[in-house]
Amino acid sequence: MKIKKIKIWFTRDKRLFVLVDGDAPGGDSIIVSHISQHGGRWPYWFRKMENVKNLGRHTLRLQVVMNESDNTVFAGKELPSLNIKFTVTEAAPDKFTVGLMDPPFRVGQPFQIPLELQDEFGHPTSATNKLQPVLEASGLDLTYEGTEAKGTTLVIKKVTALGDVGSHQGKNFNLKVTLPGLEEDTQVLKIRLLPGPPSSLHVKPGDDSLQVENGKELSFDVEVRDKAGNISTQPKLDVTCKFTGSSGLPTYTVDCSNTGRGVLTGDLIHVRNMKKEHVLKAVISCPSFRGIPAIEKRILVTPSTRASTLELSYTDPQDTAVQVRHQADVTCTAGETLSGLTFKVLDEASRVLPITESMAAKIKVNWTPRLNSKEVLKGNLPAIKVPLSVAETKYCQVTLHDHYPIELGFTIRPQAGEATQLRCSCTGDQVVRYGEKLQGDIHIAVVDTHGNPTKLTQGGLKYLNVEGEGLDTSACGRALGEKSDHFVLKNVRFHSEGPLGTKELCVTWHKLQEFVRLVLVPGPPVGMEVIDWTDEGPLMVYNGTQFDKPLVVQLVDAAGNPSQESGVEVQLDRDRGLELTPAPKCMKTDASGRANFGILTASGKKGDYELRPKAQIGKKTIEGPPLTVMIVPDPTKPVAVNVEYNRNAVYIAGDKLTEFVVSIHAEDESVITEVPISNVRMKVWKQDGAQLVKRPPPVAFVFDPDPIKDKDKKGHFYFRDRRVPEKSGVHSIMFQYNVSRQDIIYSNLIAINVQPGAPVKLAPEAVPGTPTVSNTARSASRTLVRQLKLVLKDQYDNPAGEYVNGEVVVRVTGEETPEEEVPQMVGGNKEMTVKLNRGVAIVQNFTIQQNSPGKDGKQYFLQCSPKSEQISRTKPIPPFKLSFMFYNDARKQEEMANLTREKDALLQTIRTYKQLFDTTQQLISEMKISVHEAKQAEQSLRMELRNQAVPASCLENIEKVDELLGIRMQERDQTLNSPRRQCGLNPAPKGDQEIMGKIGHLALVEDDDIARVLSWHMASDMDCVVTVTTAKAKQVYAGSHGRQQVLPLDSIYRRNLPDWNRPLPHLRGGRTNFVTKGNPVYARDMLIFPQDPDNCKLVFGMLLGETVILDTLDDANTYRQEVVKITHCPTLLTRSGDRIRSNGKFGGVQNKAIPVEKMKGAIFGAPLPLAYHALCTQIDTLEKYREAMIKRINAEDDLNFQLETEELPEKQQQKQELQEAQEQFRDIEKRLGLTPTNFGSPVPSTERRTRGSNNVRSQPPPPYENESPPKRLRSRARDSPSNMNGYGSSSGSDTPTRTSARRAAMAASAADTPVIKKQRR
Repeated sequence: MKIKKIKIWFTRDKRLFVLVDGDAPGGDSIIVSHISQHGGRWPYWFRKMENVKNLGRHTLRLQVVMNESDNTVFAGKELPSLNIKFTVTEAAPDKFTVGLMDPPFRVGQPFQIPLELQDEFGHPTSATNKLQPVLEASGLDLTYEGTEAKGTTLVIKKVTALGDVGSHQGKNFNLKVTLPGLEEDTQVLKIRLLPGPPSSLHVKPGDDSLQVENGKELSFDVEVRDKAGNISTQPKLDVTCKFTGSSGLPTYTVDCSNTGRGVLTGDLIHVRNMKKEHVLKAVISCPSFRGIPAIEKRILVTPSTRASTLELSYTDPQDTAVQVRHQADVTCTAGETLSGLTFKVLDEASRVLPITESMAAKIKVNWTPRLNSKEVLKGNLPAIKVPLSVAETKYCQVTLHDHYPIELGFTIRPQAGEATQLRCSCTGDQVVRYGEKLQGDIHIAVVDTHGNPTKLTQGGLKYLNVEGEGLDTSACGRALGEKSDHFVLKNVRFHSEGPLGTKELCVTWHKLQEFVRLVLVPGPPVGMEVIDWTDEGPLMVYNGTQFDKPLVVQLVDAAGNPSQESGVEVQLDRDRGLELTPAPKCMKTDASGRANFGILTASGKKGDYELRPKAQIGKKTIEGPPLTVMIVPDPTKPVAVNVEYNRNAVYIAGDKLTEFVVSIHAEDESVITEVPISNVRMKVWKQDGAQLVKRPPPVAFVFDPDPIKDKDKKGHFYFRDRRVPEKSGVHSIMFQYNVSRQDIIYSNLIAINVQPGAPVKLAPEAVPGTPTVSNTARSASRTLVRQLKLVLKDQYDNPAGEYVNGEVVVRVTGEETPEEEVPQMVGGNKEMTVKLNRGVAIVQNFTIQQNSPGKDGKQYFLQCSPKSEQISRTKPIPPFKLSFMFYNDARKQEEMANLTREKDALLQTIRTYKQLFDTTQQLISEMKISVHEAKQAEQSLRMELRNQAVPASCLENIEKVDELLGIRMQERDQTLNSPRRQCGLNPAPKGDQEIMGKIGHLALVEDDDIARVLSWHMASDMDCVVTVTTAKAKQVYAGSHGRQQVLPLDSIYRRNLPDWNRPLPHLRGGRTNFVTKGNPVYARDMLIFPQDPDNCKLVFGMLLGETVILDTLDDANTYRQEVVKITHCPTLLTRSGDRIRSNGKFGGVQNKAIPVEKMKGAIFGAPLPLAYHALCTQIDTLEKYREAMIKRINAEDDLNFQLETEELPEKQQQKQELQEAQEQFRDIEKRLGLTPTNFGSPVPSTERRTRGSNNVRSQPPPPYENESPPKRLRSRARDSPSNMNGYGSSSGSDTPTRTSARRAAMAASAADTPVIKKQRR
């Protein structure tokens, strides 16, 4: 911008200041300033200013200033000013620059050239479409579509350059851009021009029509060019050539992406079945670039002279040559040979080519690995074997492997030959259920020699016949199969009266015949039966025992045949009151139609119960026969302990109890005879309170039965001459039988009232202290007794004067004092009488007369003598004497009274300590005896185990004994459960002692061969039930409806029975009559009787007689020949199973034992092996040894504990206190003037416990009796039996009184607890 002239009028004495401001981003800035003086014509003149080049808003400020100081304020006022605002904009375009372009630039591909327009100061200025640019470049033809003004930019749109760029890498060009009309109108830029996108194809040869021989390839030189003719490269630039006009033609492809050119070629051109010239069309194109026009060429294909097809023919049975076409079917008879095969090789013009050796070597067939080259040169091929089955086809192929494979394939399809046999098959299972039709059909095919079915017609049905045993021919239907290759036989079934099993149907057609085998099985189930359930009556079982066999229910059809219906749910109903274990669940039948409920255990009250099997099939319910189970009492199961005794006996303390006879009763109330005596015990204890206990307490006394005597009843245990408890009152007696460690049976509680014995002494109810009296005026000092209750007692301190009435004479006596010196009672009486009522007398207020005679400091006695008519004069009761001290001085009396009371307290303490120590020593002695006896018993059992070959290392401690015991028990159980021979007959009725059982169950035989021959020899007797009486035999016979044979023992004539110990026939007369071989032995000696051997010997002696067993038949014949010379020969049996009757007859089926499998379980069982009995003996000995070890350990522990207790400081302190008390007592006696007391006397014999008397055992029962007390409690029971069981007496009921509170407390504690315990580590 230029400001050329500004005119302003103003006064002369002022100057004018011109200031031009321009807006800037940081604030206004001064661009130019001028000051002008006042002029002549014009007051102020500004000639010329600099150009304003910055665009934007500006301000022209005119300010008047002072001439000299340039101040804008004059006389305190602002001088005048003026602001002129104006805006500076860009000028017209004056020059331009080329903007940023977007390479690369390609031939024929438009691009844009942006031109940035500026004014002469370089400011961008607005563009206009009036400017027409001119583009020039050497070697290029440049065109553009037009221009577009965008702000200050002029864009030359769609500039297209055409020209030769040399190669695919491109070429550099100088592009000149001219905008006419501008000051600076030309700009030159350098660009690199690359080939353009593909635009056309150039193919060589360039002829439109080409010729090629069939079977050869074509080749084309291809170039891809842009619009200017440059070779163009692009990614995925593929050129393809597709041939049309025939099938199977190849497609040529060449990749020109990198070079833009290539050779287009590929596979051979092969037109199939070509007989003449054929025209193809070749289309060459770029599939990825649709803008490139395709090039079409005409290809003339001429026939090839190489091998093209094969021609094959064969000779039929009429010797006629038959040509085979490719993939055709050739029909031949199965099993025959296709011969006369010849072939020819033709070219595409169907000209026959000669077969050369090279060509013959290339010919292959697939039905044989090798070819005869000579025959192939002649055009002959080997014969083909036709398959045997019409269902099997054979594909044959002839191949000529020349420049490309030429093949001729055909399929041989066999056809059936002449019919030679029938073939029958079932569409389903070959099983016919009873009463039903065959589920499937029977297909009957007429086949040739190779089994191929022939075609049949409907008319051939009349020649089809079917026959079979039991076949219902009226129900059979005949039809022709769907494919006419077989006949169908339908609705095959059999008559109901026929037997089950395999059935054969005979099928005939013309002269051909075939058999069909079917299986007739049971029909659908309509009923049930129980397998192996006895028909002889109800099944007898003991309460709580198992059935002998599993309960198995079998489904049956209408004819009673076992039905093999699986998955049928069968349930077992039972009468109320019958418990079965395990509870029978709903069982499903298996594949054989059986439901197995397993071995059940029956429990309930005695009586008959019914089991009712029931099955549900759909909506139909099938019920089986009711099964009767009779629960009978078990004669071997103990259920009660019966005690017989005199219920009217009177029991006196310390006397003998009445005789107790104990027997163990079974469920049938019979006495069990086989009871170990060690398992029966008697327990006695004192009844504590009115409540009766159900089981003996741990502190009860235990008694063993008396040793069994010959006169004792079998199964009865006797307790004779047992001592009655010494304490009067109600006592309880209970007997127990230890069935096992957990099962203990107790008898009813027997309560006895122990009466006291005859009174033998008069004793105070509570022992008083030693009283003192003085001859003074005070009545209290002269009172000897305030109240003294005297009671008549027996020898065990029981009150015994219940029926004694009379009087007690009380008088004062002295030891050696004359009568006149004895103190007298009040009134001068020397004696007084007290009433004795029911054995009790009470002496009250016995007072000495004042100034009564008597020596000072002397000891006198208050004598109480009972008198009654009920007291025997021959055995009078001694009087009770109460000692007292007499003094003349009351003060001295008081002192002596204190000493006397202290003496009494010391005496009580000394007695308590003495009793404690004596009891402890006796206990230790008994414990030592127990340890000694336990060691002896353990050593004896240990030696017995050593004799049984038990290693000593297994007997060292209880853990090893338990380990060995577990091993032996496992071996015993394995031996017991190991399979062995058993009698399979149903057992005889149980629960009746008059029924011994069946003969097959009464004996066991160890040797298998002897068991077989004996069981066969006695086959008719094995099922016979042996009874004791004829009445019982009739009952069993009637219960089985006459089907059970029985043998009562009371009907056997015993006089003619053989002597069981009689020698063999060859040993008669006490000498050996001849030398024997074959190991002869009586048959009866081979029998083992588990129970009741006497009656069993009676039965088998009658049945077997003198029967002898030898090894072989030859041995038996030889033995008989020798025996008949001296005596009658009995029946001879051999271990090999032969028999020679007593009449000499042998041989034949009747005298040959049958196999065990055919005996149907009627065979003697085998006994348990000797190893089992040895294991049982060793287990029993080990258990006894274990108990002996425990007993010895417990005894040693008790003894060691007691010995350790004796060494405790408390015990030593007690002994020291006893010694101090004795010394103090002697000192008091000396001060009182009494005779010294001897403390070395033992405890009275009545207070001692004797070991072993009356078989009483103070220790508690063994550990397997569940009420066993703790070990410390057992020690307490042994120490103080009088307080717990009523046996023995106690003198510890008196309460000690001493001045020393500590010693009195110790004495009382010692009296209550004789043994001081310590906590065991």
